[in-house]
Amino acid sequence: MHGLPAPFDFGRVCTPKAFSLFTFSITYLLEISRPNMTGPEGREASDFKVYITTTEIAPSDARPMFLNSITTDTDTLHFEQAHGSSAQQVCQHHRHHYPNGNPHGIHDTLLLIFDAPNPSIRGILLVNVHAYHGYADAIRLRPDTAGMTIASLAMGSSDWLTEREGAFDESLADVQPVPRFILYNTVPDAPFSQKAVRDIDLGLHLINTSPSGGASGMAADDNQDQCLEFRFQVVPSNSGLDAIYTRHNTTAQEKGADTSVFVVLDEAYARDGALIAQTTEPRRHFRCRGPLAGELPWWAATGFATWDDARALASRQDEQEEKRA
Repeated sequence: MHGLPAPFDFGRVCTPKAFSLFTFSITYLLEISRPNMTGPEGREASDFKVYITTTEIAPSDARPMFLNSITTDTDTLHFEQAHGSSAQQVCQHHRHHYPNGNPHGIHDTLLLIFDAPNPSIRGILLVNVHAYHGYADAIRLRPDTAGMTIASLAMGSSDWLTEREGAFDESLADVQPVPRFILYNTVPDAPFSQKAVRDIDLGLHLINTSPSGGASGMAADDNQDQCLEFRFQVVPSNSGLDAIYTRHNTTAQEKGADTSVFVVLDEAYARDGALIAQTTEPRRHFRCRGPLAGELPWWAATGFATWDDARALASRQDEQEEKRA
């Protein structure tokens, strides 16, 4: 599985003066060679929005966190306070105010969100509002890494699929990785069971990618066997939902999985989709069809979607399918 390499420790091999000169040289070279990321009207879009949704961080606190990011000039970062907004609300705001070719020179696709205190530990969200799989998407990185990564993505030196894989791989994760989730399979012998497990496990990860990883408009089914239990641990079960609720905390702790959310594959899957359940009070659940069912728990755990956001995304998916029928 590909991902970001471990960060190089310049402090061990460079004096402060040498490091300062090196930083200036790299920043200058990148500035003169940086391509113009233009919209249809030729306006530059090389600057990035940084939204702050937590009240515990001010722009003056956030900006210095990017100073170690040698590929990002902090003058290209435009901070906006959006206290109390969810990540999904920020995405809607950004799409509306900064479309492709906007006169502000703001990148229409990539943005950053400070959504929690202690970002050096918790990380911040690097968001792609037009990801290759058709949905807005996010990964969580330390601010300095996020600064380097957003510049790399904008210049085409990296791609979103690779960055997602780096966030999933515990050995490469930039911040504390999200625990895997439990998928209770109550119909292991059903004809649809094996494919359903793969679809949920992979989520949207390989949608619109070719088997070799390039964009192609098709799912990479040939790769799915290699990624089984990618983000989920499959637990066979013959219990009803109430019994699963009762036992889930113990099961999840035994397997080192997330205790607050689980997914159930049952006989209703073919018609209604997988059941996604929240164990914290009040206990709630909803259903979601297809690979999106595997992505929603991940987004909830990373802070990219609230429970209500996830349920709304599943509901809109149903409405879209009904319109096409």
